[in-house]
Amino acid sequence: MERLKIEKVEPEKRYNLLGLSRNPFPSNGSFMEPPRIIVFPGEKLRENLEGFINALLQGGPIIKKGRALIGEYGTGKTFYLKTLHYFVSENFPTVANFYVEHPGYGFHDFVGSIIERIGLGNIARKLWNLIREGLLARLQENDLNWYYSIFRTGDKQLSLFSRVQQEHILSDYRSFFDRAKKLKADIDSMLTIFSEIIEKTLRVNINGARKLSRILMESHYKEYFDWGDVAPKRQKEIGDYEFLSAVFSLIKKADNFELILILVDEFEEIPASKRFTVKEATDYEYTVRRLFDLVTALPLGIIIAMTPQGWELTRDICKPLASRLMTPIWIEPLSKEGAKRLVIAYLNDAREEKETLGPFPDNLWELLPDFVRSNPRSLLNLCHEAIEIAAGRQISPISRDVVGEITELWMAEFKQRRE
Repeated sequence: MERLKIEKVEPEKRYNLLGLSRNPFPSNGSFMEPPRIIVFPGEKLRENLEGFINALLQGGPIIKKGRALIGEYGTGKTFYLKTLHYFVSENFPTVANFYVEHPGYGFHDFVGSIIERIGLGNIARKLWNLIREGLLARLQENDLNWYYSIFRTGDKQLSLFSRVQQEHILSDYRSFFDRAKKLKADIDSMLTIFSEIIEKTLRVNINGARKLSRILMESHYKEYFDWGDVAPKRQKEIGDYEFLSAVFSLIKKADNFELILILVDEFEEIPASKRFTVKEATDYEYTVRRLFDLVTALPLGIIIAMTPQGWELTRDICKPLASRLMTPIWIEPLSKEGAKRLVIAYLNDAREEKETLGPFPDNLWELLPDFVRSNPRSLLNLCHEAIEIAAGRQISPISRDVVGEITELWMAEFKQRRE
């Protein structure tokens, strides 16, 4: 088959004939982050997901805190999960939500993925604000014992700790730790005092409080600091989910969030992984289940994307986890109306809002092969290529022949990969 030829046209004029200012569709159909537009092709799916979040915000003892987002390979689980992530950020300002691309091959990795999304630097800054408020409260009560314990000044009567000094060393955690390093502060005392403040303020257990304290202290002293420094794999995983609970408590307290939402992608690889024995997979899922139990004091929700096969395996090997993911949300195949809504939304981002499929033909849906119809990403990818071809050839509207050329080429490549 002859390769498609596209002539070079000046960028400012390239898309004018198509009534567009640019090509609004993402290259390769990949999800743009952050997205320029947020649209759910299926209104039912959006309503189900939004209803789950609203139910969590309203609370109540019977609310299940998890949902399974179920769809076959290629139905757009990642697309919908990322769309939901940005939809929540835009429409639910009191919900902290974190998208986890891959849960890893153990609960330790799962926790690390969440911490990576939150950011250790972000955690350290929130921790310092918490510690600073606690130390200032003690100063207001004329309690300087914490200062003398950390900085070991010797004769307390000869050690002056003026208001100016207080404002300086507590203004920024770098100033505090620079002073601590210069005066060879008592690290154990610092750890104890920080942990006391965190434990009392966040109402977490002492193990989680000490781990958070170490994050704040070590993030300043180490040039490179990551999840492995916080929690080596050799440690028991019970410390991981106690620590994660403490981090969630910190986020909720620091930013006054009402709900924390975790979006987990590609979970089907866990129960179906060849790297796991049935026992290891079961232990892993029971640990995730314990996360639900551990954070009952927190408003926490989890949506886990998986295939139908992954869902069946989860129900077989970990019924307690499946019971906490009641009322699964199924991804339905992309419909004609849903595809039209998606394409028009992207087109409107590069033109005056028209609510029409132009420059695509009105019968675009009928021209699409099944493997394009089934997946939002494939549809967006095809639209991107069609716009580029039409812009390069300076033809408008986009003819059925252009759509046919792309699908024939794709089908030939697909057949070649399978041979």
